[in-house]
Amino acid sequence: MSDEEREEYSEEEEEDEVKDQKKTDEAPKVSEAELAMEEKMRKKKEEEEAMWQEYLEQRRVQRQKEEDELKKLKERQV
Repeated sequence: MSDEEREEYSEEEEEDEVKDQKKTDEAPKVSEAELAMEEKMRKKKEEEEAMWQEYLEQRRVQRQKEEDELKKLKERQV
């Protein structure tokens, strides 16, 4: 490789590095509004998960009561 080729190659590398840096600088930044929306969505999801867990617990308790009642009824039959 001649000196001219090396110099040309080095210049191309530098240009590529500058382009990569510009791409990095131009990366989309998250605005305050987007952050607020993400936080709101996260809170809503947490609330929904808590409600779901509460529902499952209530359903488990109800199912246990029904099973206990069924046992009592079967014992009476005998």
